[in-house]
This record gives sequence, C-alpha cells and structure tokens, in this order.
Amino acid sequence: MIEDKLISQIREIIQRSKVIHVYTHAYPDGDAISSLSAIEKILSSLDKQVTLRCDTPINPMYKWFNLKITNKRGLEKPDAIIVVDVGETRQLGDIYYDVKDEFLNLPVINIDHHFLTNERFGTINIVYDAISTTHIIYELAQKWPINITERLATSLFYGLVSDTYFFQRPNTTPVAFNLAAEFSR
Repeated sequence: MIEDKLISQIREIIQRSKVIHVYTHAYPDGDAISSLSAIEKILSSLDKQVTLRCDTPINPMYKWFNLKITNKRGLEKPDAIIVVDVGETRQLGDIYYDVKDEFLNLPVINIDHHFLTNERFGTINIVYDAISTTHIIYELAQKWPINITERLATSLFYGLVSDTYFFQRPNTTPVAFNLAAEFSR
C-alpha cells in the first residue's frame, strides 16, 4: 500500500510541474505500455504537458493504445520525471545516458511492482509487491483520488491481464480477479 505521506509528496511534485516526462523500459511489454497509457491519462486530466519516452519502438500489437511515444534526444527539460515498470535504470536503454543529469537533478517518481530487484533510483519510490505496475497506479489513483474513466480503466485492465498472462500465471490471485471486475464496471 502507498503511504499517505508519499501521496502528498507525489501530489506536490505533480502540482508544481507543468512538463512531465514519463519513461518505461526498452522493448516494452503490455504492463509497461499500459502503465504509460494510464499515467498519461491521469496527468492529462490534471492539465499537465506529458511526453512519453521509450528507447525502442513499441510492438505493433500495442498500436491500439494510440500513444505518442518518443525516443528523440534533446527534448525540453521537464519539471519532473515518472518512471513506470522499470527495476533498474539500465533497462531504459541508451536514452538514460542522454538524460542521466535530469534523473540526478529533478524529482523522479519510480512506480514499479518488481520489488525484489528494483534499485529504488527515484526521489520517491512506489515499489512493492503487486500484480502489475498498473495495479499500483490504480491504487495511487484511488488514494489521490482520480476519476477512473473508461479509457483509464481499459489501460489498467490491459496491464493486469498482460502481467498475469491472461490469468494463467501464479500472480493470478483473488485480488487480480477483483481488480479485473473493478476495471470492467
């Protein structure tokens, strides 16, 4: 669970930020893409300028998300960074070395469910055992609170089913089914 203190810190960073870059790992999977999509929808609803970043192109199977993801270098410096579904900065690929100074000098919110292997490289680390990163984003949105629109629920749902391999992996718990039912409302 996310501590109220961390929610307040995240809220403060996002409120004072106009431009936010959101990163995920190279060769992103369904949870990574879904997490980018969910964070983009949340930040856009808060009138933030959002740039989604990934070092590698996304698999064509995720084109239906209709996300604008860039790997361009030399972009306008953001006010804050959010990293989703990334345990180690090296997973960001070569793009990390181009923006390393930003990671060292700006607020970085690290949201990830790989709690055993995560480096906790963020200024704020929301890292704990969860079914997927979208599961954590959902809990964050509930505590904020953020209105869960149909489009946001779709992103959250896809991350959940992707990381459970459509409810076939050991992380398919009663919580996973309850989340799926919640996202389907």
